Amino acid sequence: MLMEPVDHDLESILLGYEGNALFMNGQHERSTEILEIGMRLYPQDYRFQRALATVSEKWAEKVLGLERSKRTIKDVQSGIRALERSHRLYISLSKIRGEKRRQMYDKKANHVAKMLELSEQHIAAQHDEERKQQQRKRELKKKWDTIHDKREAERREKQEREEREKREENERIARDAEKRLKEMQEKWKQKEESRATSADKAVKMV
Repeated sequence: MLMEPVDHDLESILLGYEGNALFMNGQHERSTEILEIGMRLYPQDYRFQRALATVSEKWAEKVLGLERSKRTIKDVQSGIRALERSHRLYISLSKIRGEKRRQMYDKKANHVAKMLELSEQHIAAQHDEERKQQQRKRELKKKWDTIHDKREAERREKQEREEREKREENERIARDAEKRLKEMQEKWKQKEESRATSADKAVKMV
């Protein structure tokens, strides 16, 4: 638990529980908002500062601990901002009276400070990762464009071949029709000539 229900103020208790529940459910931003509201409403209740410092630190550790391929530069920047917030809060908490508490928060602040020293490395590494991802995307796009162009060329070639074959088939059908027409015309001509010859013979016989 980030907050302990020791305060008799119901709203304070509920805010603490809500902030904790949201954080446990992975809703870091909403959890941060609730805890910041608690800090504004109850500035003397250091539990909200401690909870927010802890939430911010753990969120940053989670984000910065992810594989580069599973995060973005915005995620890294968000994690670094969370670390900076956590560091400020731990520094503020270390000024509270009590040697043990001061040492504990000083230790936490130093731990977060060491993580912050790696901020530029995280950002540079993530920029490098995103450049590599962009390069891979360009290479994949180039391969895809090559495959697409090849398929498109094959499709056009097939379409042209089918159109050519269809055109040739239509021409063949037209030639065959013309040939049959000529044959019919020739037969008709022969029949007419035969009829004319027969008529001439009949006339001569008469």
